[in-house]
This record gives sequence, C-alpha cells and structure tokens, in this order.
Amino acid sequence: MGALIYDHTVTTAVTQLDITGLSLEKGELYEMVATMVGGSGNHRLFANNNVTTANYYSQWLEASGTYIAGYRYNENYIGIIGATNYIFKAFIKLTNDGHYVISEKSTTSHGATSPGIYDVVMTSTFTMTNITSLQLNAINANGIGINSRIQLYKVAEKVDEVIVAGSSVTQVDFTGLDIGKGNEYLLVSDVFNGGTSEDANIYFNNDTTTSNYYSQRIYVTSTTVVAGRSNTPNYISNVPSLTGRSLAITNIKLANSGYINYQSNVVSSYGSTGIWINKWYGATVGTSSSITKISVAGATNNIAVGSRYELYKLI
Repeated sequence: MGALIYDHTVTTAVTQLDITGLSLEKGELYEMVATMVGGSGNHRLFANNNVTTANYYSQWLEASGTYIAGYRYNENYIGIIGATNYIFKAFIKLTNDGHYVISEKSTTSHGATSPGIYDVVMTSTFTMTNITSLQLNAINANGIGINSRIQLYKVAEKVDEVIVAGSSVTQVDFTGLDIGKGNEYLLVSDVFNGGTSEDANIYFNNDTTTSNYYSQRIYVTSTTVVAGRSNTPNYISNVPSLTGRSLAITNIKLANSGYINYQSNVVSSYGSTGIWINKWYGATVGTSSSITKISVAGATNNIAVGSRYELYKLI
C-alpha cells in the first residue's frame, strides 16, 4: 500500500480531526483508509483549512438492495454513516493544475443485514501548490465516534512518469516493463483533453486492435446513472464542454489465466460544477505471459500539454 504517515484511533467522540504537517505535492498519490464508528450524518474532507463547502463539488453513486441512484452536491462529502458503521478508502490527488481531487469507495452497515455501497468523487474549484493539511469533519456534533480509525498512506513506489510538454500528443507509452502474474500496477492519468474526443483507450503489449478488448462502463452525472458495454479498451472519459480535464486511477493486473485486466475509476471534469463519475472495467480477449508495454491513446493530438501520467507498482 505504501508508507504509513498517519494513524489515529479515536478515544473520545469528536466533530473534526486535523491531519497537519503534510506536504502532498503534484506527482504524488495518497490513500486514506478509515473505519468510521458511531455518530450520524455525512463526513467531509477539507484541504488546507479551506472549510467553505461551496468551494467543492462531489458526485455520488449509491447502491443499496435493489436501489441505485446518483447525487451531486455543492459540498465535499466523502462518506455517509451506515446503520452501524462504515469503511472508506479514498485516493487523494493534487492534480497537475493544482486541483484537490478525491476518488473514494465505501461500504456501510457492517454487521447489519443491509450493507450499502457508495462511490464518491470530489473536486475543489480552487487550486493550490501543495496540500499541507487535511480536516476530516462530521456534519453532526461528535459524528466521528469512539474506535473510529483513520490511516493515511503515501503510494510510494513510482516506477515511471510522463508529463506532456511542448505540444499535444496522440499517445503516451510506458515501455521496458516486466509485469508478471504476481504483480499489480496502478496507472494515474491526469489528462487535459484537446477537445475533439471524449474517450481514450488503454493498450497492452503493442496490441492496438480495439476489437481485441472488451470494456464495461457505468457513468453517473447528477441523478443520471447509465451503463454500457463496448468492444474497445476505453479507460477514461473527458467532457470537453466542461473543463476537459479528468483523473483516472487504473488498477492493472495480469490474471493467472493470462488475461490482462484493468479497472479504471475516473473523476471526469474535475475543477468544474459538473463533476462526473466514470468507471471503465475491461480485459483483453487474448492471453499474455507478461505485460511489457502500456500505452494510452486518444484522438490525434488530443492529449494536451500539461497532462501527467504516473505508473506505480503496488505488488
């Protein structure tokens, strides 16, 4: 998971926890893992003491029983308490243009008969040069209960990085890899879109034939939830009519059967009031013995200057 830089278990119920002394820079990735106990109501995660909720937007996907729904808030909500408690895992990123972005997953009501699933993405509308503090806040007094535990990790093993400079490009490559069946990698794509195409693909081992891949998508914008499948390796979606910027956090794994799998969780149009959840999960049709190259590509010269790609080794 990476280097543990903060670990706190609550002994007296509180309304807010402050994590100070941080230096979260561009080009780094952090993950918060939290078990929230007791209390009630939503929780927020502010950055750098900017506690004006109107300076953030969040988009939600909720699934509980047969119910599924989407919500958007002019708030920085990241989780909601369940019937007993909930656990969330949140990737925290300072984008290359300075926006504070979160991609979070949570499960609620552990130990009860009605668990729920929440996917949440959040963006700031303001920018900063680094993140020096985080404030976990409950909307209700003492909403962070006894035995809640919050851990913050830095995803440490970055193996390669590409920052697009000079002029826009069509494709970005990571070469010289040797990803085996016992490994897992994480590709972080902070993409500025040139405005001519919404989606981009991920390819492996020089196989750029799109029909050699299948992907399943679900996207959520405001209260709209849509799913679809395509015979392509789509992995990220941009909305050029909004900001044209998206952040994809993509797990990449060579299965023991030899199929290459990816799970891409995307914060589309960060920095805007119209933030989306996009999820692209896909796999190859054929098998491989290893992954030696990863490529991402959009329309011609559609990866704009300022786009940043980071490849991390998890296992």
